[in-house]
Amino acid sequence: MGSYLLFASNQYELVDFGDGQKLERFAGVLVRRDCPAATRPRTRPAEWDSRAVSFSRDSNVGWQHLDRVPERWTLQWSSGISLQLAPTPFGHLGVFAEQSLNWQWITDMRDQLSGLRAINLFAYTGATTLALAAAGASVTHVDSARKVVGWARKNAELSGLQDAPIRWIVDDALTFIRREIKRGQQYDIVVADPPSFGHGLKRQAWKLDRDMGPLLGDLAALTGGKMKMGLLTGHSVGYGSTELASDMARAFQVPRDVLNAGKMNLKTRDGLELESGYYVRFGCQAGTSV
Repeated sequence: MGSYLLFASNQYELVDFGDGQKLERFAGVLVRRDCPAATRPRTRPAEWDSRAVSFSRDSNVGWQHLDRVPERWTLQWSSGISLQLAPTPFGHLGVFAEQSLNWQWITDMRDQLSGLRAINLFAYTGATTLALAAAGASVTHVDSARKVVGWARKNAELSGLQDAPIRWIVDDALTFIRREIKRGQQYDIVVADPPSFGHGLKRQAWKLDRDMGPLLGDLAALTGGKMKMGLLTGHSVGYGSTELASDMARAFQVPRDVLNAGKMNLKTRDGLELESGYYVRFGCQAGTSV
C-alpha cells in the first residue's frame, strides 16, 4: 500500500522519482528533493520541468525558488489532523508522508487505545502523537529540539487537539526514559522513530547501530513487561526491519512472530514504489500484552 492512498488527492502525491531525486506535491506545492533511494530513471520527465521548489544537499544555497510558496502552509490528513509545513535547513518540510501508513494503523485501533499511556520518542512535529491522542491515548511527546516540539504543539492546535492529554517534553530520548524508569513510571504504548545519527539536547551523540540495543532495553523496562502496543520505525540502510525485529523480540523477550515488520513505501499514480523506510509493530489487542 502506498502512503499516498491515505491522503486526499489534493493534499499529497509522489509525482515521480529517479536519478537520485524525488518529486512530490504537498497541498498544491511541487517540491523536488534529493533521494538516494531513487536509483531508477525518471518516468515522467515533463513533470520535472514544472515550477518546483527544490532542495539539494550538493547545492551551496540548499533551497531554491522559495518565493513560489507561502512561508508556511498546511497539509490535511484524512483523520482530521492538520500539519503545518515549512522548509527547514535540512531539506525537510515538517512531515514524512510515508508515516501515514502508521497513523492509519493507530487510528484503526482507536477503540482499544482509550485511557492507555503512550510515549513517543524522537517525535518530531507530532503527527504520530496526534494520531495517538485522537485515538484516545494520553501521550508523552519527547524530542530534543525545542523548535520542533513547538511546531508539534502548533500542529495540535491546528488539529483541534490543544486540550488533548499530551505532555510535551524537550529532552534527550535515552536520558528522559531512564529518568522515567527511576521515577517508576510505566507506559502501555511505546513509539520511536530514531535517526541513524543525531545529537541530543546537550549534544549527546546518537548512533543507531550502537544505541538501539540500550534503547530497546530501556523501553522494555519502561513497559514493565506489559506493553500493549509498540511501533518502531527507521530509515537506515545498514540496520533494517529484520535486525530491528530481532533486537526488539530479544529485548521484550517475545517470539519474533508476534511482531509485524514491513516497508513504508510511497507510490506514484503509475504504481511505482519508492522505498522510504521500514516499521516493526506489535498490535494492540484486548487482553494481551508482552
